[in-house]
Amino acid sequence: MNTPSPQIASGFAPVTTSDRFVLLDALRALALVGVCFANLEWFTGYRLVPMASVEHWPLVDKVTMQLSQLFIDGKAFGLFSLLFGVGFAVQLHRAEARGTDGARFFARRLGILLLFGAVHALLLWYGDILQSYALVGFALLLFRHYSDRALLRWGVGLSLMGFLVNLGWHQLVPALPAATYEAHLDHAVRTFAGPSYGATLAANLGMIWEDQVLSWGPPVAGCWILARLLLGYCFGRWAMRTGFFQNPAAYARPLRRLFGWTLVVGLGGGLLLRAVSVLLLAHRLSPDGYLVLIREVLRDPADLALSVAYAAGFGLLALRARWAAALGVLAPMGQMALTNYLMQTLVGLWLCYGYGLGLGLIGHIGPFASVGVCAAEVLAQLAFSHWWMRRFRFGPAEWLWRSLSYGHWQPLRRPIPAVVAFG
Repeated sequence: MNTPSPQIASGFAPVTTSDRFVLLDALRALALVGVCFANLEWFTGYRLVPMASVEHWPLVDKVTMQLSQLFIDGKAFGLFSLLFGVGFAVQLHRAEARGTDGARFFARRLGILLLFGAVHALLLWYGDILQSYALVGFALLLFRHYSDRALLRWGVGLSLMGFLVNLGWHQLVPALPAATYEAHLDHAVRTFAGPSYGATLAANLGMIWEDQVLSWGPPVAGCWILARLLLGYCFGRWAMRTGFFQNPAAYARPLRRLFGWTLVVGLGGGLLLRAVSVLLLAHRLSPDGYLVLIREVLRDPADLALSVAYAAGFGLLALRARWAAALGVLAPMGQMALTNYLMQTLVGLWLCYGYGLGLGLIGHIGPFASVGVCAAEVLAQLAFSHWWMRRFRFGPAEWLWRSLSYGHWQPLRRPIPAVVAFG
């Protein structure tokens, strides 16, 4: 009689290739494409310039910027957050099927992810999102026994409430004056283009504090991220309970309805937001006017709706055999999402920052040129992901994350098939 390994006996074991859902991996790859372009906006520095200078951009850059804000900004990270919640539901379901409670194990994974995020943010790039996912993920644990209806109410409510939280945060922590903030951004851009890693680290810390704490605020980020985690968890739990991932065709009608409604709300709200932003920029209206109020109220619900529409649209495409095969091509990139996310940071630093081997191109790559940079980077990552996943079970970062989570090194290489000789 074989003795089960400690990880199997305790109810925890790494997900094997056969246990994965290709649709979820393909969606993670889609989110990575959006994250790549959204992050390039900050690496290249064109999101750090004063809004007044945008008036002098070429038309193609202005149009690209507006399209990015309509279809990508907030949606890629929103989709990642939804998938994070779905992943939580899948892990809990599988742990419970083995007769264990996966909450403690999930908390350990979050702690390790928090460590990864802290290293990423402090030593590499201020725009890290891993810390936010990890910290808000601990709050998600408190909701694991809530009903589906309660999760939906909390998810939608938190998304709508983010505006009020934002107002309250800026009452407690006033934002920097516009002139001071623009001077801070200009100093950061010049420092990032320079050759000193020490100066870059100092500017990086300044960006974390002034851009992510003073301007945005952890309570606001936590509110909006938790909304998506709860909605993703609600859907993931329902999907595991009903067998949606195994037979999505049985739910084609509600999936079409969800796609239609969220697309209308997301695109309608997004177009209104873009119109408001253009008016604000063209007329340089007061930041305290009613148009700004409309923009802040609409921003998160519109972003959330379009993120859900992307997920539902991918689900509908997966029902068609030809599209399902095409989506499967993306899956390896999504299987090593953490590795690819970190690689995008390294590529962005190499292209745009000046220290080490960096090319120092910050401020010299506009929005339209970023489209080509993003396309080349994504194609390279997709090719590398296919090459890697044919030889290994997990991406490098995923392997380290899993090994630390389980408390011992996980097997990385795929087994070599036995060769049968004839004759």
